[in-house]
Amino acid sequence: MLLFGVEFQGITSADMEASAKELRPALRRGMRSALQTGKTMMVKAASGGVLKARSGFISAARRGRPSTVQLIRQGKMKIDFTATGMVGRFITQAKLLNIHEGGANIPAVTVKAKRDASPVLRFQVGGRAVFAGQVQLPARRIPARPIRRPIERLVGTIAQFRLSQIAVGVIQRQKAAESDAIAE
Repeated sequence: MLLFGVEFQGITSADMEASAKELRPALRRGMRSALQTGKTMMVKAASGGVLKARSGFISAARRGRPSTVQLIRQGKMKIDFTATGMVGRFITQAKLLNIHEGGANIPAVTVKAKRDASPVLRFQVGGRAVFAGQVQLPARRIPARPIRRPIERLVGTIAQFRLSQIAVGVIQRQKAAESDAIAE
């Protein structure tokens, strides 16, 4: 899940309430744009060197299960307003992203041949065929390769800048319209 919040500095709650009809939709569009930027960055990162997979490509070994890239593309955006700002969430069902963020320990496992299909396992070691009834795979550690955290920091900064500009612009237009109405 991509999660970041934006707090508005120098904008009072009275300003927010006075221009709420115009401000909330503008802020929602700005946050959606920032979340879409984060989603695009996550797809590029997940389909790049980290997963060594082509974007949108399903390998035959996946047996119809969606890839991490497809799960990121299918993610949902959620935007909530708080008293001092707003929170944007990009929620995805890509469970492998958690492994990439913090790494993982894979326990040792014994692979046995299925008796009905073939009584032995056959594999290549150094160009030579090897046959075995069972194989012991050692425990191993998958190192952390963060995708979400760096993107979250970058998109949070971009969103803070964009949304602050939007809020200030809308509030200035609202104040200018009020002063024009008073002058007439």
